[in-house]
Amino acid sequence: MNEHIYPILAIFFYGTIIYLFLSLFFPRVNIFFQIGIHKKYKRVRYESEYFRNILTYSPSEIFYIYNKNFKLKNKFGIFKMSKFRKLFLINLLKMELLGYINIDFTDKCNFKIIKKDVLILDEEYKFVNNYIFGCITTNKEITLYEIYDYINQNYKEKHFEEWDDFIQRKIRKRGFYDGNFVTFYGDKIKTFYKITIPIIVIINLFLIFIEFQVGIILIFVFTLFLVFGYYEAKNIKVISDAGVYEYRKMLALKKFLKDFSIIDERGYEYSQILEEYVVYASIFNMLKNKIYIGNVIAGIKYFLYDYQNDRI
Repeated sequence: MNEHIYPILAIFFYGTIIYLFLSLFFPRVNIFFQIGIHKKYKRVRYESEYFRNILTYSPSEIFYIYNKNFKLKNKFGIFKMSKFRKLFLINLLKMELLGYINIDFTDKCNFKIIKKDVLILDEEYKFVNNYIFGCITTNKEITLYEIYDYINQNYKEKHFEEWDDFIQRKIRKRGFYDGNFVTFYGDKIKTFYKITIPIIVIINLFLIFIEFQVGIILIFVFTLFLVFGYYEAKNIKVISDAGVYEYRKMLALKKFLKDFSIIDERGYEYSQILEEYVVYASIFNMLKNKIYIGNVIAGIKYFLYDYQNDRI
């Protein structure tokens, strides 16, 4: 009996030693951080199949959360251009609903934006309005394609980076974090290294005392392990529970729009989001599906069904 138990105990013992040793170098392996990851990545559910209400976030915030795109990660110009074109589009549609601008939909794809002399209090809508009718044009009218052409030529401008940073700050204030293991845990990572590095130094000094050459070699090995462990931790993506929850709520809204967008005679809960429909549908990339939404509200923009195939 003992002949079978001893090998198992030996494997368990040495396995534990190896695990504890590696946990000194790799935060991801550390048991305390494993518990933290489990808590942060607990299964967050939105407990309804559909979400029927108006989202309280701006179109830009919805776009970032839905695409899990809290940062402008992709460095390729074509993706930046596409992103900023989409931001202008969804904000212009929302601004028209709010009465900040007029839109002439005669040309359903290349619609015309008409400036209005109104007081815009929201900082982001004010930025969009002032940028279009200040930087892009000094006229009171401009077409969507003219805006797109300007973006294609000027997407590297500082204004766009500032806009991107502004949206990121807004969603972070709401509790939506998207980052890596190191930045997410911040001070806890610093505490981890304050504890583990002295332990590693003591182990290394002990090894040098026992076998000088081996100890010297292990100085470089341990340093390499520490550096590799740090950068490996930086590649672990962490998203806040609030971000996961709101993302799933948006999926429920998308499902609601998809399943109930053929409307003839329905109650208030169906009609209350119709004025927001084009904005949401644009963010969720549903417009290309040519979903019929009925005639409940005059002025629903059928023109947008094919716009993505034309310009974006």
